[in-house]
Amino acid sequence: MEMELDFSHDLSSQQSLKVSPRLVAASYILELSSQELQQQIAAELTDNPALELLDVPTCSACSTELQNGICPWCIQRQQGVEAAREDPNATMYEDPPAPGTMRNVDDEDFDPLTQVASEETLAEKLLGELGAILDERDMRIAEYLVGSLDEKGYLSVSIEEVAYELDVDQERVRAVVKQLQELEPVGVGARNLHECLLIQLDYLEQLGVRQQHAREIIQNYLVELGEHKFGKIAHELKISAEDVSDVWEFVKTKLNPHPGHGFSATNARDRDTRAMYIMPDVIITRGQAGFEVEVVESRRFVLRVNPQYTRVSADFQRESARLSPG
Repeated sequence: MEMELDFSHDLSSQQSLKVSPRLVAASYILELSSQELQQQIAAELTDNPALELLDVPTCSACSTELQNGICPWCIQRQQGVEAAREDPNATMYEDPPAPGTMRNVDDEDFDPLTQVASEETLAEKLLGELGAILDERDMRIAEYLVGSLDEKGYLSVSIEEVAYELDVDQERVRAVVKQLQELEPVGVGARNLHECLLIQLDYLEQLGVRQQHAREIIQNYLVELGEHKFGKIAHELKISAEDVSDVWEFVKTKLNPHPGHGFSATNARDRDTRAMYIMPDVIITRGQAGFEVEVVESRRFVLRVNPQYTRVSADFQRESARLSPG
């Protein structure tokens, strides 16, 4: 019996792509909007004491970053004005809006409808709609309830407390609360997160939008759903983990846990709330040479490692090198 042993080596080379953690983090950061980026930076500053934020000085007139204490945009604009004075026949083009500023609008171009959302408060909106459907004697209850909404749009008082404070029957308060919860933004007037999501679920079901198991999971397993314990929920409800994942996606995309966040408080005393607009990341305008892209920056800053921690790290490395056996 003969045996053949093969000692040959296969040294063929192969290329494989390995993504570094730094590249993953960079890709994640690049996908964030301006508001999400600011929130992420605030979280990092809280978690990392060695990280510090330095504000970059900006021009008080146009919010452009200052260079050696001077605004280059304002100087350029001023030079253009002086050149026009010296040569009145020179062709003048309209200056582009400075970064961080809004162009003045002529009266004939002014559209009053653009200001409607910012002029009506959440309280005015709700009370105006309640005034059209409630008896006049119940408006006192409505005003108390609307005034008791927190920044999320939740009702911060119980029905018993309202009935006691206003000396009215609890059933009247419940009826007004029910009317309040039927208004938009959907979910406003809820007493807690469960009730808020269930109100929105009822609203979607009336529109024909349904998600199997959503109601049961929200009612009984909302905490576990938020903790991504899909396996536990699936085991207890005898459904698949994929079904639970579908409910999670439905809650994230279709339901709003903070219905009052479309409005921001401007007066803590009377809870006056104004419509809040989303800040764009960029503004694209058509200029003389083509399209111009302006990056919107509500705040300019620089992140760096605190110099004190840098010195401590350098001292530690020097001491380690000195004490290590040579």
